[in-house]
Amino acid sequence: MQSAKELSLVNSSPSFAPSSSSVTQTPHRVPFHLKYGEIDHADFEANATQQPTEGNKHAICERDDAIARRFHRERRYLFRRPRPLQYFRGKTLIRDHEERSTGRLELFFDLVFVGLISVLSEEYVRNPDGDHLAKYLLTYGAAWNIWGYVRELFNSFWNDDLQQKGLVVYVMFMLIIYGNNAVNVEETRHQSGARSTTIGSYLLASAAIYGTLLFYSFFVKAWRTQVRVHAFSWLLCAVALVLEYSTWCFVYSPTFKRLMKLHYSSAVAIDHEIGRFSDFFTLVMGEFILPLIFGRPAGVPGVHGSAGRIFFALIVAFCFQMFHVGGGGSKRTTHPLRRSGPFAFIWLTLHIPIVCALTICGILLPRGYSVGMLGLAALAVLPKEMDVPDELWLPRILRLAPRVFSGITVAFLPIAPLKTLDNTGLLGIAAALSLGSLLWENIASLDGPASATYQREPSVGPQLQRQRSSAAGSIEEKPVGTWEVPWEWRGRPCLAEPDFTSEIASLSGHRRKKQRA
Repeated sequence: MQSAKELSLVNSSPSFAPSSSSVTQTPHRVPFHLKYGEIDHADFEANATQQPTEGNKHAICERDDAIARRFHRERRYLFRRPRPLQYFRGKTLIRDHEERSTGRLELFFDLVFVGLISVLSEEYVRNPDGDHLAKYLLTYGAAWNIWGYVRELFNSFWNDDLQQKGLVVYVMFMLIIYGNNAVNVEETRHQSGARSTTIGSYLLASAAIYGTLLFYSFFVKAWRTQVRVHAFSWLLCAVALVLEYSTWCFVYSPTFKRLMKLHYSSAVAIDHEIGRFSDFFTLVMGEFILPLIFGRPAGVPGVHGSAGRIFFALIVAFCFQMFHVGGGGSKRTTHPLRRSGPFAFIWLTLHIPIVCALTICGILLPRGYSVGMLGLAALAVLPKEMDVPDELWLPRILRLAPRVFSGITVAFLPIAPLKTLDNTGLLGIAAALSLGSLLWENIASLDGPASATYQREPSVGPQLQRQRSSAAGSIEEKPVGTWEVPWEWRGRPCLAEPDFTSEIASLSGHRRKKQRA
């Protein structure tokens, strides 16, 4: 038996009767995830209330899917029908208004990957030569692909049912097997089965992910062409991982959509995507900090000289985290994922060497620090800055210059003619450069002469007059006027918020000066 609520929902759904209106409702431009640009946007609820013209099968399917989405949203099932969380109809983004945050299951999956890259980097940290670096990059690249595909799967089809939970556990198990064998991947099959096990675990993990996507393609019309082409490309991954990654980038790019003349195409929940990368970067920095605690390197008991090295390394980790969170210090930007296909590709790809380098940088190898710092500088340049000229004190290129200087300087420190420079000294210089760069960026990003702060004299609030109520004996405060505090650009930004009482005290002198003028 259907409940009254279910019957009312079905009865209130649009009929299939012919109508002059179409399911392609007029989109509206809305801010997309705060500062990440504006796009044409429509939601699923709007699709559910449209009456498509008879014979327009695409519009009818889209309308029916929106009704079913609303009908089953609050119902509980072990297995749910896969539905895209967002997609493009032409150039209009169809999705819910609510922004998605990183799920706890996704963070749990990230923990295994962070532990995996720690194991893969450990051997290179002990033997920092070219052969071990190549081995680390190859094994790390394959693991990164698995993490990336799981991230994209949950970004697009997250429904938190039993099948997806089982997929997470299965892929995590395959990554554990992969990590345990990848450290010996150079051994031949006569020495051990590490190489075949490494390759096999990677293929089994990716097969489960691609199989899930292929299964979803039978239910999801909007992504069908792209998902099936992507699944077919998995057959090429045994030939080259680079070709697999490039195919993925091309299939979901605007160029592919134009070539295939797709009316319905994939979309990315940029808010969720950015959140996933930010959360994952934080976990990587946790891996950076782990050597500072594990094994008690600061020395016991008491405080020893090694505590200074721990402090320097902590400063470097803190600065890296702030660089990633703060971007380039701009107030308004268009994120690379929204800016264009090439910028999105560069932004996604840059995270590979950055995460790789910062993992190695746990004991501060100069190369790891330099690649990480220069990579973070490149990441900050990719967003399109929307601030007006002089809205901030200094332009972005000057704000980010210390990052480039720090990365290049630390790279050349080991070959500098400094005989007394040991690991502690190298670490201290890197910490000083990082902290100086961070402080410079914070100062250079303060309000500039074109900021609204210095363009007018803002009203700072009502002047209050204290009056005692004779009836209740209480004190009441009533507004009797408005103060306008002078704000003038004096060639440099204001470093601290002015004291309110001192600003008011100077108000009378400011007004007298105006009267004399």
